[in-house]
Amino acid sequence: MAAGKKNAIEKRLDDVTVLWNQFAANPKARMLRWLAGGDDYHMVETFLEWARNGGSDLPDLFIRFETPFADPKRHGFALIEDLRRQYEETQTDLKDDEVPITWVCPAAANTDADVAALARCCASFAQYYAELVERLVLVFVPAQIADRSAWPVWLLSLARAGLPANVRVTVLDQMEAPILDSICQAEPERIVTIKPELNMSAAYADLARDVKGAGPGHTFRRLFVALTNAAGKGDFAAATQAATEAIAIATQEKWPSLLMAVHMALGGAYLGAAKFTEALDCYRKATQAADAALAAGDEAGPKLVLPPRFAEGAALVSAGQFAEAAPVYETTAAIAGAQQDGLMTLEAWRMAAYCHEKNKQIPPAWEAGQKALAAGAALDPEQRANSMLPFVGKSLLGLAKEKPYRDEVDAIRKRMAELVGPDWEKRATP
Repeated sequence: MAAGKKNAIEKRLDDVTVLWNQFAANPKARMLRWLAGGDDYHMVETFLEWARNGGSDLPDLFIRFETPFADPKRHGFALIEDLRRQYEETQTDLKDDEVPITWVCPAAANTDADVAALARCCASFAQYYAELVERLVLVFVPAQIADRSAWPVWLLSLARAGLPANVRVTVLDQMEAPILDSICQAEPERIVTIKPELNMSAAYADLARDVKGAGPGHTFRRLFVALTNAAGKGDFAAATQAATEAIAIATQEKWPSLLMAVHMALGGAYLGAAKFTEALDCYRKATQAADAALAAGDEAGPKLVLPPRFAEGAALVSAGQFAEAAPVYETTAAIAGAQQDGLMTLEAWRMAAYCHEKNKQIPPAWEAGQKALAAGAALDPEQRANSMLPFVGKSLLGLAKEKPYRDEVDAIRKRMAELVGPDWEKRATP
């Protein structure tokens, strides 16, 4: 933290840091579940990212894993590969900082369960860097959870896998719909729950009051804080007013990426309140802003163009407008493909197929499903094993009940077994 008076967000980060240190000092604890909702949840996410990027004074090394949870028996191995990948990507920076870079992950035995292999790998990593960091912290934020009932079971097995005290795991659980209560009750010493009470509404108000100076940047920040604060309270009149003023500034200053952020924030608030027409209008405007950012050469442009399109598709699906959602996902798939984002290409085609099927348009559903299958086949084996590809296969089997495709059942099963493994259908069980 910078010296001097801290703003409201910095104070909340300090509060979350205190909570983390209480957990870290517990010698019996191995896993921390943050049970939070609303803006408290987002503040914990901010803390974890802040700690991961070295913004704090914590002696711990936080590594973020977005690896999708697809196969409960292979997830630990997928995480090991992700750790290897992240380690290789940072070796140049580590070498520049004169940090040793010769750690080698111990090989897994043929008889190892995935959690045992992961525990051994992390213990080795933490021991190798013990002079530099006090603890290795695994931050699990899977991009997708294919089986929400298997996820807690897998986490429980990891907590019981013999992690050393200098290896910790942290996960987030939504206060509104928690899924990890059972494992916290099963292992109250190893798995600790913390419910942060951060009063983020007051923090946003304080932050807005603390912003000094003049100019469009200061004004935009105050308005964006006001927008998020009002949206969190369900005050759409105030949220819309703040958004309108923020949009005017972003438009005047030619800040397309910030313009997109305003539309996405307001759209998310509307979608949460099931105000689908308003949400769709916001997401479509966010898409226009993202496209403008890309055209203007904004460095973040390529990363901006997919989220609003997926959001528009999700809003249309939530509203039951499957005929309108399908072409949105098809367009998104084409963009993701051009960006060589294999996972998002697969997901967009999968959702396009789903929408066509819900709209009883079987041939387009079959075609989109085949394109999703092709996108999955193009992934590397580790990505494929932890993707939503099994659900594509399940969808295609459902479509193969229709007369034109009944002869394709064996071919689908064979192809899926080749790509994912013989137990692929089990992985597609919600």
